[in-house]
Amino acid sequence: MKTMAEEGEDGIAIAKPWMETSIDFAKVKKMISKTVAIFSDNDPFVPLTNQEIFKQNLDAEIIIEHAKGHFTEEDGVKDLFVILSKI
Repeated sequence: MKTMAEEGEDGIAIAKPWMETSIDFAKVKKMISKTVAIFSDNDPFVPLTNQEIFKQNLDAEIIIEHAKGHFTEEDGVKDLFVILSKI
């Protein structure tokens, strides 16, 4: 599992749109009936403090998975069965 600094310029270029594009939470909330946000407690890119954004803006149910990294195959995640129970 790499940090953002270790990802280098390519990683930064990939993350840039995600980091700089604002979300119109009011518009999103009108379009959905339920929100579930799933976090990993050791994600090097998405801090657990981001869960507050989803709670406050979308009334999201928050699920925190243990030691799943950034939910990538590189982090050993090939299946995330908690998602199936929420859809």
